[in-house]
Amino acid sequence: MNMLDSKVCIVTGAGGGIGSSICQAFVSEGAGAVIAVEHQRGTVDQWKVGCRNMNHIFPYTANIENEQEIKDLVHNVKKKYGKIDVLVNAAGIEYNEQIGMINHSHIERMFSVNVFGLIELLQYTARVMMRQKEGSIINIASVVGIYGNPGQSVYSATKGAVISLTKSASKELAHSKIRVNAIAPGLTDTKMIQNISKEILDSRINKIGFERMASPEDIADAVVFLASDKAKFITGQILGVDGGTIM
Repeated sequence: MNMLDSKVCIVTGAGGGIGSSICQAFVSEGAGAVIAVEHQRGTVDQWKVGCRNMNHIFPYTANIENEQEIKDLVHNVKKKYGKIDVLVNAAGIEYNEQIGMINHSHIERMFSVNVFGLIELLQYTARVMMRQKEGSIINIASVVGIYGNPGQSVYSATKGAVISLTKSASKELAHSKIRVNAIAPGLTDTKMIQNISKEILDSRINKIGFERMASPEDIADAVVFLASDKAKFITGQILGVDGGTIM
């Protein structure tokens, strides 16, 4: 039996490495429909071709910085499928800047996407799940939101906010049988690391117990577990998927 049989799932950030891997893992585990939310039209189609069970993946273009577009997304999914079983907040942006060189517009953009958009998605989806009396919400945080990291003060602040939100929301929504958890990936092999110098990258890899970066599939496997009924009594947890990172 597949772990996500017939579940209706929304995954934001589906055009990125982690988001796309989550979508593919979901359909591999039998999800009935995966609404793959992308910011730029066509980014999901770039990886969807050749994906097994691709007919269960439905690209949806929306700007998660826009409250009305978030409302429309949740409304349209509920109207079409009658339910929402899983929400994965995987959309995120990252600017790495040393203190003294932090760009104010980058602060606003990271909080807008990583925190404010996530909150709006969580609350509108939770309204649907409250009526269902069940659901799983999984937020993608980061180990830097727990330990911090030089040059990532603002990014780590946004992920720290995600972690705090996850803990509070899990307590508030538990009475409705809605589970809220977060995954805190360590250094992961995605496009986000392309601008990191080899020296800094090697230094960070040397701090990982398993001596390698995570793959997007490593993160997706953990998300599948938290989305599934195998995790039916787990909520309010921050699951580090970091290969034994020492920050």
